[in-house]
Amino acid sequence: MPDWVMKVDKFASPTARRIHQRGLIKKASFLSGPKLDGMIQVESDLEATLCMLLMLDPRVVAVSPQPATFDMISGKRYSDKETLKAAQQPGGYKPKIYTPDFEATMVCRRSVFLEAKHTSWLEDKPEYLGYPGTMASWGLKLLIATEAILQAAAAQNIRMLKSVMDDAPGPENAERAALLDDDGLRFAQIASLPGFSDTEVLRLIVAGDLSFDVAGVPLTKNTVLKPSRGSKAHLQVFDL
Repeated sequence: MPDWVMKVDKFASPTARRIHQRGLIKKASFLSGPKLDGMIQVESDLEATLCMLLMLDPRVVAVSPQPATFDMISGKRYSDKETLKAAQQPGGYKPKIYTPDFEATMVCRRSVFLEAKHTSWLEDKPEYLGYPGTMASWGLKLLIATEAILQAAAAQNIRMLKSVMDDAPGPENAERAALLDDDGLRFAQIASLPGFSDTEVLRLIVAGDLSFDVAGVPLTKNTVLKPSRGSKAHLQVFDL
């Protein structure tokens, strides 16, 4: 697999399911949350899921939508599409315009550009498959996320966990989660403990106190959760 296509974490399920149908109508929606500067608009469920995943990933400190516009011929970077067009002379050179969906700023201050596209869309526009290599020649990293990464189980889990991102679990519950047996307990068993609830268990997963295979296992009442004692590795669904 080319290194510019996002890879599922080696501990996650490798199964990929194609979920896009040709002719799918884009439906805009709005998102807000940690790592975003206010509310943003996204144009597809795939794009929304990718944004939520970046918000959950502990390696990412900030997420910027449509952060810049590039001329893929000259390599010049502009603040937006309008600025690029305004810089062109009438009747002259025609740039090849591209605006990534997101820019993720990492803890190490490195930036990664990301694009959410269905595989069938890429089959119709194969020239986009060359963009990661082109941007790499400029010293920039672009990754393309498809439904092979954001498969049904991961998308469901990410949306559930994103709903509690703004709320921290009770510190006493984090301590109690750390004392659970390393073999873990089912979600329902933990949620039934005194002082716990379904929502509190979700908070503990986001906080790094409980873990499961976010990329490959649907989160249900029967999902086994194990103590992670502060590690958020389970939220690193793909290689950045």
